[in-house]
Amino acid sequence: MEMAANHPHIECIGCDIQTMFPQDTCPRNCDFQACDIFEGLNFPSNNFDFTYQRMMYSTIPEAKWPFVISELVRITKPGGWVEV
Repeated sequence: MEMAANHPHIECIGCDIQTMFPQDTCPRNCDFQACDIFEGLNFPSNNFDFTYQRMMYSTIPEAKWPFVISELVRITKPGGWVEV
């Protein structure tokens, strides 16, 4: 929501394992989907210009990092950016 509010000209999609997303305070350019990063992300390959993972470093077991990073890269367009 913060990124959507700071950049109203872009479309933002947030995903979380939780299904309770804010509705009344959400900017119009922001949407949410329930996703479990350990099961794979529910987005097509090469879909996003910028993929941003925030505050997950302490919740991802070391053995899962290669899969998580591969999913972030998979959903990002060639020439796009992944920020962790």
